[in-house]
Amino acid sequence: MSDYTTNDELKRCSKCNEYKPKTPEYFSRDKNRKDGFYAHCKLCQKEYRTDNSDAIKEHKKLYHLQNKTQISKNNKAYYAQNRDNVLARIKSQYPLKRLMILDYKKKYHQENKERIKERLFSYRKNNRQVIAKKIKKWIANNPEKYREMNVRNARNRRARIFASIANFSLSDESYLRSYFDNRCVYCGRFEDENFVMHLDHFIPLAKGGQHTAKNIVTACGKRVNAYHPETSCNLSKGGKDPYEWISATFDDSVASEIIKRIYDYFDSLE
Repeated sequence: MSDYTTNDELKRCSKCNEYKPKTPEYFSRDKNRKDGFYAHCKLCQKEYRTDNSDAIKEHKKLYHLQNKTQISKNNKAYYAQNRDNVLARIKSQYPLKRLMILDYKKKYHQENKERIKERLFSYRKNNRQVIAKKIKKWIANNPEKYREMNVRNARNRRARIFASIANFSLSDESYLRSYFDNRCVYCGRFEDENFVMHLDHFIPLAKGGQHTAKNIVTACGKRVNAYHPETSCNLSKGGKDPYEWISATFDDSVASEIIKRIYDYFDSLE
Protein backbone atom coordinates (compact mmCIF):
# COMPACT_ATOMS: atom_id res chain seq x y z
CA MET A 1 0.00 0.00 0.00
CA SER A 2 1.37 3.47 -0.94
CA ASP A 3 1.44 6.49 1.36
CA TYR A 4 -1.63 8.05 -0.19
CA THR A 5 -3.74 5.37 -1.85
CA THR A 6 -4.75 1.77 -1.21
CA ASN A 7 -6.45 1.16 -4.54
CA ASP A 8 -8.59 2.97 -7.05
CA GLU A 9 -11.39 3.44 -4.49
CA LEU A 10 -9.54 4.80 -1.40
CA LYS A 11 -7.09 7.61 -0.63
CA ARG A 12 -5.23 8.48 2.56
CA CYS A 13 -5.45 12.07 3.80
CA SER A 14 -1.93 13.37 4.43
CA LYS A 15 -3.26 15.47 7.35
CA CYS A 16 -5.39 13.12 9.46
CA ASN A 17 -3.96 9.89 7.93
CA GLU A 18 -7.43 8.40 7.53
CA TYR A 19 -8.43 6.41 4.43
CA LYS A 20 -11.49 7.77 2.68
CA PRO A 21 -13.25 7.18 -0.66
CA LYS A 22 -11.35 8.89 -3.47
CA THR A 23 -14.31 10.95 -4.64
CA PRO A 24 -15.18 14.70 -4.85
CA GLU A 25 -17.37 14.18 -1.78
CA TYR A 26 -14.31 13.64 0.42
CA PHE A 27 -11.44 15.25 -1.52
CA SER A 28 -11.27 18.46 -3.53
CA ARG A 29 -10.12 18.08 -7.10
CA ASP A 30 -6.59 19.18 -7.99
CA LYS A 31 -5.63 18.93 -11.66
CA ASN A 32 -1.95 19.38 -10.79
CA ARG A 33 -1.76 16.11 -8.81
CA LYS A 34 -1.29 12.73 -10.39
CA ASP A 35 -4.50 11.20 -9.01
CA GLY A 36 -6.50 14.39 -9.61
CA PHE A 37 -7.35 15.03 -5.94
CA TYR A 38 -5.97 17.29 -3.22
CA ALA A 39 -3.73 15.65 -0.59
CA HIS A 40 -5.87 16.77 2.38
CA CYS A 41 -9.46 15.63 2.77
CA LYS A 42 -12.24 18.21 2.77
CA LEU A 43 -12.81 17.90 6.52
CA CYS A 44 -9.17 18.75 7.26
CA GLN A 45 -9.29 21.62 4.77
CA LYS A 46 -12.36 23.00 6.52
CA GLU A 47 -10.69 22.75 9.94
CA TYR A 48 -7.59 24.51 8.60
CA ARG A 49 -9.65 27.35 7.12
CA THR A 50 -11.55 27.75 10.40
CA ASP A 51 -8.38 27.81 12.53
CA ASN A 52 -6.54 30.17 10.19
CA SER A 53 -9.34 32.35 8.83
CA ASP A 54 -7.64 35.67 9.72
CA ALA A 55 -4.30 34.65 8.19
CA ILE A 56 -6.04 33.43 5.03
CA LYS A 57 -7.97 36.71 4.67
CA GLU A 58 -4.77 38.76 5.07
CA HIS A 59 -2.97 36.57 2.53
CA LYS A 60 -5.79 36.96 0.00
CA LYS A 61 -5.95 40.70 0.60
CA LEU A 62 -2.19 41.08 0.10
CA TYR A 63 -2.28 38.90 -3.03
CA HIS A 64 -5.08 40.99 -4.56
CA LEU A 65 -3.23 44.22 -3.84
CA GLN A 66 -0.04 42.91 -5.41
CA ASN A 67 -1.80 41.43 -8.46
CA LYS A 68 -4.74 43.80 -8.89
CA THR A 69 -4.08 44.56 -12.57
CA GLN A 70 -3.61 40.93 -13.61
CA ILE A 71 -6.66 39.76 -11.64
CA SER A 72 -8.82 42.43 -13.27
CA LYS A 73 -7.48 41.43 -16.70
CA ASN A 74 -8.21 37.74 -16.05
CA ASN A 75 -11.73 38.48 -14.78
CA LYS A 76 -12.55 40.59 -17.83
CA ALA A 77 -11.21 37.90 -20.17
CA TYR A 78 -13.23 35.18 -18.39
CA TYR A 79 -16.39 37.31 -18.47
CA ALA A 80 -15.96 38.01 -22.18
CA GLN A 81 -15.62 34.29 -22.94
CA ASN A 82 -18.39 33.12 -20.59
CA ARG A 83 -20.78 36.08 -20.47
CA ASP A 84 -24.02 34.11 -20.92
CA ASN A 85 -23.06 31.50 -18.31
CA VAL A 86 -21.98 34.16 -15.79
CA LEU A 87 -25.21 36.15 -16.18
CA ALA A 88 -27.32 32.99 -15.96
CA ARG A 89 -25.53 31.94 -12.76
CA ILE A 90 -25.96 35.37 -11.19
CA LYS A 91 -29.64 35.44 -12.14
CA SER A 92 -30.27 31.98 -10.68
CA GLN A 93 -28.45 32.76 -7.42
CA TYR A 94 -29.97 36.21 -6.82
CA PRO A 95 -33.34 35.07 -5.35
CA LEU A 96 -31.48 32.93 -2.79
CA LYS A 97 -29.02 35.68 -1.86
CA ARG A 98 -31.26 38.74 -2.29
CA LEU A 99 -31.49 39.71 1.39
CA MET A 100 -27.77 39.12 1.92
CA ILE A 101 -26.91 41.25 -1.14
CA LEU A 102 -29.22 44.06 -0.03
CA ASP A 103 -27.73 44.04 3.50
CA TYR A 104 -24.21 44.10 2.06
CA LYS A 105 -25.05 47.02 -0.26
CA LYS A 106 -26.67 48.96 2.59
CA LYS A 107 -23.66 48.39 4.88
CA TYR A 108 -21.17 49.26 2.12
CA HIS A 109 -23.04 52.47 1.28
CA GLN A 110 -23.14 53.55 4.94
CA GLU A 111 -19.39 52.92 5.37
CA ASN A 112 -18.34 54.52 2.06
CA LYS A 113 -20.71 57.49 1.59
CA GLU A 114 -17.97 60.02 0.82
CA ARG A 115 -16.10 57.64 -1.47
CA ILE A 116 -19.29 56.85 -3.43
CA LYS A 117 -20.15 60.55 -3.65
CA GLU A 118 -16.69 61.43 -5.01
CA ARG A 119 -16.80 58.57 -7.52
CA LEU A 120 -20.25 59.58 -8.81
CA PHE A 121 -19.26 63.24 -9.04
CA SER A 122 -16.10 62.34 -10.97
CA TYR A 123 -18.01 60.05 -13.34
CA ARG A 124 -20.72 62.63 -14.05
CA LYS A 125 -18.13 65.34 -14.61
CA ASN A 126 -16.14 63.21 -17.09
CA ASN A 127 -19.11 61.62 -18.89
CA ARG A 128 -21.64 64.43 -19.31
CA GLN A 129 -22.33 63.74 -22.98
CA VAL A 130 -22.80 60.00 -22.38
CA ILE A 131 -25.18 60.64 -19.46
CA ALA A 132 -27.14 63.25 -21.44
CA LYS A 133 -27.63 60.80 -24.33
CA LYS A 134 -28.77 58.04 -21.96
CA ILE A 135 -31.28 60.36 -20.27
CA LYS A 136 -32.58 61.56 -23.63
CA LYS A 137 -32.95 57.95 -24.82
CA TRP A 138 -34.75 56.92 -21.61
CA ILE A 139 -37.18 59.84 -21.91
CA ALA A 140 -37.92 58.92 -25.54
CA ASN A 141 -38.54 55.26 -24.58
CA ASN A 142 -40.51 56.03 -21.41
CA PRO A 143 -42.70 59.11 -22.07
CA GLU A 144 -45.44 58.04 -19.65
CA LYS A 145 -43.02 57.37 -16.78
CA TYR A 146 -41.27 60.68 -17.46
CA ARG A 147 -44.57 62.55 -17.39
CA GLU A 148 -45.63 60.83 -14.16
CA MET A 149 -42.26 61.61 -12.59
CA ASN A 150 -42.58 65.31 -13.46
CA VAL A 151 -46.13 65.47 -12.09
CA ARG A 152 -45.05 63.75 -8.85
CA ASN A 153 -42.04 66.04 -8.42
CA ALA A 154 -44.14 69.14 -9.05
CA ARG A 155 -46.76 67.97 -6.54
CA ASN A 156 -44.11 67.29 -3.88
CA ARG A 157 -42.46 70.65 -4.56
CA ARG A 158 -45.75 72.55 -4.19
CA ALA A 159 -46.41 70.73 -0.93
CA ARG A 160 -43.00 71.79 0.43
CA ILE A 161 -43.59 75.40 -0.62
CA PHE A 162 -47.00 75.50 1.09
CA ALA A 163 -45.48 73.96 4.22
CA SER A 164 -42.74 76.62 4.36
CA ILE A 165 -42.82 80.39 4.79
CA ALA A 166 -43.77 81.60 1.32
CA ASN A 167 -43.89 85.33 0.55
CA PHE A 168 -41.86 85.63 -2.66
CA SER A 169 -43.67 88.16 -4.88
CA LEU A 170 -43.44 89.20 -8.54
CA SER A 171 -41.66 92.40 -7.49
CA ASP A 172 -39.12 90.28 -5.60
CA GLU A 173 -38.51 88.24 -8.74
CA SER A 174 -38.17 91.39 -10.87
CA TYR A 175 -35.58 92.84 -8.47
CA LEU A 176 -33.69 89.52 -8.35
CA ARG A 177 -33.39 89.22 -12.13
CA SER A 178 -32.41 92.88 -12.43
CA TYR A 179 -29.78 92.61 -9.68
CA PHE A 180 -28.00 89.68 -11.38
CA ASP A 181 -28.73 90.95 -14.92
CA ASN A 182 -30.76 87.75 -15.43
CA ARG A 183 -27.58 85.67 -15.24
CA CYS A 184 -26.87 82.47 -13.34
CA VAL A 185 -25.61 83.45 -9.90
CA TYR A 186 -23.30 80.43 -9.86
CA CYS A 187 -21.62 80.16 -13.28
CA GLY A 188 -22.56 83.57 -14.72
CA ARG A 189 -24.23 82.13 -17.82
CA PHE A 190 -26.77 84.23 -19.76
CA GLU A 191 -29.98 82.88 -21.25
CA ASP A 192 -29.58 81.50 -24.79
CA GLU A 193 -31.11 78.90 -27.10
CA ASN A 194 -30.10 76.10 -24.71
CA PHE A 195 -30.40 77.63 -21.25
CA VAL A 196 -33.02 79.61 -19.33
CA MET A 197 -32.83 81.22 -15.89
CA HIS A 198 -34.71 79.33 -13.17
CA LEU A 199 -35.53 80.48 -9.66
CA ASP A 200 -33.41 78.38 -7.33
CA HIS A 201 -33.91 77.91 -3.59
CA PHE A 202 -30.39 78.49 -2.24
CA ILE A 203 -31.20 76.32 0.77
CA PRO A 204 -33.34 73.55 -0.81
CA LEU A 205 -36.94 73.22 0.38
CA ALA A 206 -36.17 69.59 1.20
CA LYS A 207 -33.51 70.80 3.66
CA GLY A 208 -35.75 73.35 5.37
CA GLY A 209 -35.24 76.30 3.02
CA GLN A 210 -38.02 78.88 2.66
CA HIS A 211 -39.80 80.30 -0.38
CA THR A 212 -38.70 83.85 0.39
CA ALA A 213 -36.62 86.55 -1.32
CA LYS A 214 -33.72 85.84 1.04
CA ASN A 215 -33.48 82.24 -0.14
CA ILE A 216 -34.12 82.49 -3.89
CA VAL A 217 -31.48 83.20 -6.56
CA THR A 218 -31.22 82.77 -10.32
CA ALA A 219 -29.70 79.52 -11.64
CA CYS A 220 -29.35 78.29 -15.20
CA GLY A 221 -31.50 75.39 -16.35
CA LYS A 222 -31.84 73.70 -19.72
CA ARG A 223 -34.70 74.52 -22.04
CA VAL A 224 -37.11 71.75 -22.93
CA ASN A 225 -35.66 69.47 -25.65
CA ALA A 226 -32.39 71.44 -25.65
CA TYR A 227 -29.24 69.36 -26.08
CA HIS A 228 -26.01 70.66 -24.60
CA PRO A 229 -23.04 68.66 -23.24
CA GLU A 230 -22.79 70.77 -20.07
CA THR A 231 -25.11 70.21 -17.11
CA SER A 232 -27.07 73.20 -15.86
CA CYS A 233 -26.33 74.54 -12.37
CA ASN A 234 -29.93 74.13 -11.22
CA LEU A 235 -29.97 70.45 -12.23
CA SER A 236 -26.50 69.77 -10.84
CA LYS A 237 -27.21 71.45 -7.50
CA GLY A 238 -30.65 69.89 -7.04
CA GLY A 239 -31.37 69.25 -3.38
CA LYS A 240 -27.74 69.22 -2.26
CA ASP A 241 -26.26 71.35 0.49
CA PRO A 242 -25.37 74.59 -1.39
CA TYR A 243 -22.04 75.14 0.35
CA GLU A 244 -20.87 71.57 -0.26
CA TRP A 245 -22.03 71.70 -3.89
CA ILE A 246 -20.34 75.05 -4.61
CA SER A 247 -17.09 73.87 -3.01
CA ALA A 248 -17.14 70.62 -5.00
CA THR A 249 -18.07 72.26 -8.33
CA PHE A 250 -15.87 75.36 -8.40
CA ASP A 251 -12.31 76.28 -7.44
CA ASP A 252 -11.84 77.67 -3.93
CA SER A 253 -11.38 81.28 -5.09
CA VAL A 254 -14.40 81.12 -7.41
CA ALA A 255 -16.51 79.41 -4.74
CA SER A 256 -15.72 82.20 -2.27
CA GLU A 257 -16.73 84.84 -4.84
CA ILE A 258 -20.04 83.06 -5.52
CA ILE A 259 -20.97 82.84 -1.85
CA LYS A 260 -19.98 86.49 -1.30
CA ARG A 261 -22.08 87.53 -4.33
CA ILE A 262 -25.12 85.73 -2.94
CA TYR A 263 -24.65 87.18 0.56
CA ASP A 264 -24.29 90.69 -0.88
CA TYR A 265 -27.61 90.21 -2.69
CA PHE A 266 -29.36 88.98 0.45
CA ASP A 267 -27.94 91.98 2.38
CA SER A 268 -29.31 94.34 -0.29
CA LEU A 269 -32.83 93.18 0.56
CA GLU A 270 -32.71 94.61 4.06
